[in-house]
Amino acid sequence: PMGGTDRELLAVGESVNVAARLQSIALADTIVVSAATRMRAGDAIVVESLGPQPLRGISEPITAYRVLSLTGSPAPNSVARRARIPLQGREPELATLERAWLRAAEGCGQAVLLLGEAGIGKSRLLQKLGDALTDRDHLWLECHSEAFHQNSALHPLRELLERELRLDESTESSPPSVARLETALSDARLELAEAVPLIADFLGWSLPEHYVAPQISAEARRRKLLAALARWLFSLAASTP
Repeated sequence: PMGGTDRELLAVGESVNVAARLQSIALADTIVVSAATRMRAGDAIVVESLGPQPLRGISEPITAYRVLSLTGSPAPNSVARRARIPLQGREPELATLERAWLRAAEGCGQAVLLLGEAGIGKSRLLQKLGDALTDRDHLWLECHSEAFHQNSALHPLRELLERELRLDESTESSPPSVARLETALSDARLELAEAVPLIADFLGWSLPEHYVAPQISAEARRRKLLAALARWLFSLAASTP
């Protein structure tokens, strides 16, 4: 609704109504999703069926699922899971990607920016490159941005770090997760006393035991965080292109 000079934006519609009703049947600290959401998530989540649920304001019962955990598998809309679609007329672009890969495999770092309208075939082109690398030793890291996290530019890197290091999805820094993080940062030849507090804060963890938060400005913290993340990624590429 709008009135005077003030404006209030409200989300309305069936999806919002269903979400609100599902929230009403969810227990504390749990996530409940509909069958439609479960289908879109695919193998990315492990769920427990709650059966058909009669929801107020919804004409038919909706099958609900309680989310138990994330699997780390790519969602159905990822490059790795996208339906096979014939690629036509993209030989020059594919050749450019393959040349960049060959140079990267030789130790010459490469970056390629693909630009194009939605649906033009950018993801399919990347998938084709992935298919070509099937029999070659390589490491494929995949990140996705989402509209929901548009104000957090580094969110895709946070998800990548959690997925690759199998870190607990919790704001509490559990000992197994801290140990895995320490191993990864040590392999990247980073100073643990400085890097662990930075990465822990980036992940939303509480400060791990025996570590001290750096007393530096926000800008200095951001620079050091980016440097640590870059060092970690470079360490992965050093062993496998």
